[in-house]
Amino acid sequence: MLPDLSLEEALIAFVVIHILLGISQFLYYPFVKRYIDNQRFPDKSYFVSVIVPVKDASPTLKENLRALCIQDYTNYEVIYASENEDDPGAEVARKLVRESNESGKGTAKQVRYACAGPLGSENTIAKSHNILKGIEMSGGEVLLFTDSDVPHPMNWIQEMVNPLGEVVRGKKISASTAVFFIDPEGFLGIFSSLSSNAAIFLASFTRKHQDLPVYASGASTAVFKDVFHKAGVADEWKRRLNDDLVLASTLIDNGYHIFNVRRLPTRPTERFDSLEGMNNKMVRWMLTVNHYAHPSSHGEIFVHGVRNLQFQVFFDIAIVLFFLGLFGVIEVEMGIVCGLLCVSYIYNVLSRFIIARIIDEKNIYPYLWLSPISQYFWGFYYVITALFFKKFTWGGRVYRFNKRFGKLVKDSRK
Repeated sequence: MLPDLSLEEALIAFVVIHILLGISQFLYYPFVKRYIDNQRFPDKSYFVSVIVPVKDASPTLKENLRALCIQDYTNYEVIYASENEDDPGAEVARKLVRESNESGKGTAKQVRYACAGPLGSENTIAKSHNILKGIEMSGGEVLLFTDSDVPHPMNWIQEMVNPLGEVVRGKKISASTAVFFIDPEGFLGIFSSLSSNAAIFLASFTRKHQDLPVYASGASTAVFKDVFHKAGVADEWKRRLNDDLVLASTLIDNGYHIFNVRRLPTRPTERFDSLEGMNNKMVRWMLTVNHYAHPSSHGEIFVHGVRNLQFQVFFDIAIVLFFLGLFGVIEVEMGIVCGLLCVSYIYNVLSRFIIARIIDEKNIYPYLWLSPISQYFWGFYYVITALFFKKFTWGGRVYRFNKRFGKLVKDSRK
């Protein structure tokens, strides 16, 4: 028989239970981290083709590209690819190719540049187009993709190829990917990373066995070349407006498995110079995730939400009760509701602080108090984008979401 509780008592009990569940989840993190740190594989020596699409020139571009030529791995080549030779990033890449090949000081066997030429299709993106040109020139057994704005440590190639060919939990690994945490710069970058980094952490680092994910990161993914072709990834890229999610979905649908290299997360720097720039990127992320994420990810998202977002649940309930009581819809002790609202807010910020410490975030600590606000902002943004946004901008091009045909179609307007 259920106890006869008042609304306030029931709310307090609910909050206490969820706080205990949240604490138990945080206490489990060290065990997950220990599992990740101890999960090692024998060193592999596959011939690897590192393919890097290049567009525009950032302050760290040359440094990022050069780091790929001096890896602690010797059996590999590097191919930089751009849509046209006049691109500022292409100029940096070509100079680095000359320097690397003339000095002979790098560890890469060969460093090359490829010009992919005009896009030529309305149903693909420039990034996929450039990578496909690099694949045409490649000679490696393994294709390793990354972005030009991502810095990588010296052991990046070795860590990415080691899981390939191994059997984990009864499944042979055909591809590997590394999660990414944004290293933010500027307030807009920090504000967006408060939610995005937490979401990535909760999805990837709060379960011990998360070895075979349902996504790939465009910033760091390796795949056997023969698997890439057998699965027909190139054909899918030519008619889809995404690279990493389409790669993952295509591999999964063809029975191949992707290993999540959680020991080596990549850390691209994120800086937005304007609200428009942040809006463009977030719209692109949300539209493409909604459209191209593999259906099997939906169950994972639900599980993570139930297990990891307890603090958000009772925060939401406290806010609802606050407004219902404020407008006289229900009779509730406002002092208790306000107190629980404060407790929820503090718990939210403290949990975000723990996540920041675990993943060693930069520049974030003075802004952790904004975490609940950021979560509500991006949650609202996610819903609005899915309902009302039909296009996004990427690399100077506009891509449109055509609901009638249920697919993304490139808009020719610039």
